[in-house]
Amino acid sequence: MDSAVVAGSARLIRELGAWVYPNPAIRGHDAVLHLRIGLLTALYAAIGIASMTVGIVSISATGDTASPPLIMTTPGVLAAALLLAAISVFAPQAIFRTGATSSARAILDAPSIPIRPWQSTTIRFNAVLVGAMLAGLYLTPAVAFVLLGTAYLLRTLILNRATIARDPNARYFHLHHAVSMMVVSSVAFVIVRPLAAAVVDNSSIVPLLLAAVVALYLGLAMEALDRWARMDKVGWAVVRDATDGRRFLVAGVSALLAWLVTLTGEQLLRMPDMGGPTPAILAGLGVFIACWLLLWVASIALWRAEAERTLVLWASHQVRIATRLADGSLSPELAAKASLPTTSRMALVVFGGMQALTVHDIGSGAPKKNLAVTHRYERAPRERLEQVVALSALHIPLYPSSEQANTSGVTVWDCLAPGRFATQSQALLQKFSELATWTMVTPMLAGGSERQAAAYDVMFDPGQHWPNMAALVESMRRMSERFDRNPHQASLVVGVYGIDEFPALAGGRYEHAAIGQVMRAALANPAFSGHEFFVAYERPGRIWVALASGPVIRTSIQLLRDLQQTINTVTHGSSTPMDLDVLVTTSFGYAAHQVDDLTSEGLIQTALDRLAVDQATRNPFTVPDFSTLDLRPEQIFDVETTPVTVENLLDGLRADRGTGRFVTEVTPVRRTQDDAVEALLLGVGWAREFKHLDMRVPENLLKAVNRQAHLAALAAQISLDALNATVQSADAAGLVDAPLILRMPSILVHPEAGDLSLPNVLVPLIDLQTSARTVLLFEDVPSGAGQALRMLIDRGLSIAITASAAAGADSSDLIGWRPWGIVLPVQVMQSERGIDGLMINQTSSACAGQATHLIGCVDRPLDREAAAECDVTRTIDLRETNRSVEAVLRPRVEQPRQRLNLRG
Repeated sequence: MDSAVVAGSARLIRELGAWVYPNPAIRGHDAVLHLRIGLLTALYAAIGIASMTVGIVSISATGDTASPPLIMTTPGVLAAALLLAAISVFAPQAIFRTGATSSARAILDAPSIPIRPWQSTTIRFNAVLVGAMLAGLYLTPAVAFVLLGTAYLLRTLILNRATIARDPNARYFHLHHAVSMMVVSSVAFVIVRPLAAAVVDNSSIVPLLLAAVVALYLGLAMEALDRWARMDKVGWAVVRDATDGRRFLVAGVSALLAWLVTLTGEQLLRMPDMGGPTPAILAGLGVFIACWLLLWVASIALWRAEAERTLVLWASHQVRIATRLADGSLSPELAAKASLPTTSRMALVVFGGMQALTVHDIGSGAPKKNLAVTHRYERAPRERLEQVVALSALHIPLYPSSEQANTSGVTVWDCLAPGRFATQSQALLQKFSELATWTMVTPMLAGGSERQAAAYDVMFDPGQHWPNMAALVESMRRMSERFDRNPHQASLVVGVYGIDEFPALAGGRYEHAAIGQVMRAALANPAFSGHEFFVAYERPGRIWVALASGPVIRTSIQLLRDLQQTINTVTHGSSTPMDLDVLVTTSFGYAAHQVDDLTSEGLIQTALDRLAVDQATRNPFTVPDFSTLDLRPEQIFDVETTPVTVENLLDGLRADRGTGRFVTEVTPVRRTQDDAVEALLLGVGWAREFKHLDMRVPENLLKAVNRQAHLAALAAQISLDALNATVQSADAAGLVDAPLILRMPSILVHPEAGDLSLPNVLVPLIDLQTSARTVLLFEDVPSGAGQALRMLIDRGLSIAITASAAAGADSSDLIGWRPWGIVLPVQVMQSERGIDGLMINQTSSACAGQATHLIGCVDRPLDREAAAECDVTRTIDLRETNRSVEAVLRPRVEQPRQRLNLRG
């Protein structure tokens, strides 16, 4: 029976806790947390009801409302007591910021660090402490407690009604705040009451100072009780709060204000012709109100001044970004992604808001949005974007002078009182709007006409103004991606045409005419109708054609040969300057994607080799001998040459799985501060080689399989085999529970992967314990990959991405998750100017979260202090790559070979 009663009581208490605190910040301990919250709520309610009942009964029995020297029980005294309680409880707090400039600088320099709650970054002067000390001088305990308690009850009900829609935990926070203030008031009252004579008769401020200091420090017990109830385990929290000098400042100002009010009233009471206590009471309350208004106006003025300084810091930061954008050392796309979170966070700091939403509408596609959130209290749960309620909202439009309608703007909710008054300054709003617009527009301008001119210089030959090899390589990459997805429907062949005896034409008047003839013949070739092709020029005198045609490769090769025949037999034209005919003949070389090579570099080299053979056949006296020894690579190295078509790769991967041909390369991930091994980076290579592609390098194998989902799925399973083997080795070496970072093909998180999506591949092969320590590293985040990535995180896996993937990721794919780590390339960590702090800052702003690790790749000794200043907490030294866990844990030695290539 007793156990049933206890269980029923516990259930009721947990239900009470769930009602007042339904949305805990810490998941997994809801039952214990709700039990603690329920116990605390029930205790507060019981003490409050009992105290109010005793106070009301005491007043009814005695009828006394005032203590000496206000010995008369008059309506004026009672009205003054009511007014004192109303001012003490309902007067707005005077809020001053501490370290606003340093906070803004921290936001700009470390954008992944969350904004601290306003409770921990502001000094707050609460009128209730002054009111409690005055009540201790002039009112009886029963009257003081009943009036203050009733006022706080009304205040709690009003605030709950106003804020419950935005914060489901508002009931608990407002209740705890009211009880805490009542405890502080009661302590101040108890200390002042027996020492009232010293204050009233001797005009001493010491009792008031003592009461204020003791009351505020006993309030620490209420904060500790709150942390216990919410399971908020913050190290050394009590010591940190006890040594906070702001408490002495609040106590001193509150005591001084109470002393001035008392001194004014007492001086008037001693005047013989006052005619009663009413004038003295009114004068004292007038001093109270006047001093509090002065303190409040000062807080607003200082808040506005801090906001101005914050905007100056922001402008200086944007000048650095604009400078880097101008010299081309910062990606405009990365700066554009970082501009939204930066603007939202700065809006919170400038206007003291709880939530800020930035919307950027560039007129094409869906507007980009970012929500930044902070709170009044530590460890409060984060609201989702759809839960934002537009109450007390400030909207600041961007593009304020634009004549066209635009939805771009910044909306700030629930500003602190000084922040709300700062928003009444049109000059401040205009400065913020102009600076936010500048932040948004600068990356767009960097990607405008000047960037297009730079792209033209990169993609087109400066003399002939035809597309160059850079444009050809990019077109081949994009064609090959589409071809790899449908190898049974299309093929890619690249051909090169070398103009015969071109040195005789180069630099002369016939060069342009000769090149133009071949280019026009390729572009106007009727045989290419219905096919996708790209034509480019390479100095000296070579014209390239990338042809995407049907699945029969020999048909595509024949089309390219027919073009050579047409040029050599039909095409000729006249040179305008000389009015003479220019006869052009060409030699020909080709390479087929997947048959001859996989990479663009390999295809180009194969085509050039065949071009040289054709040139030697057509004119053996002008071309060097290209004959080589008949040696195969496998006769020199322990590798085998294999075609890299999808079918052959699949057969090879299946045949070699479980054999020693797959090797695992391990690189330690070390903590920046003490060089301790924190995690391991794994890469899987394959002891096979195809022409220019050495698949022993994990990056090359990943590139080979990332073009087709079936290949990628099988490679992922092979990588998991290596992961499971490494787990045992790591545990044996003492790295128990150390994260294991495994590179994965990004095509498996593409929305078109279907049944081969990475969650479907991994779930059957990995247990929950291994999932908890596994980090999947992706070099790209395909558009629409957010759903698959969220499913992996729900499984317990962690996600890491490279810096290039962070810059190119769609913001919609990052909703609901943040990467475990961002891997920064060598050129960012060890550029010519040292560590590139601004690039790291922009990358972190784009997609990093509170728990995201910034991991830097290095290939030489690193300046650890500079890395720590940029929040780079982990490093990967590419020289430490080895084949076993035991080897990477040995003392460092210089490695002559570098196996992993994370430079890009």
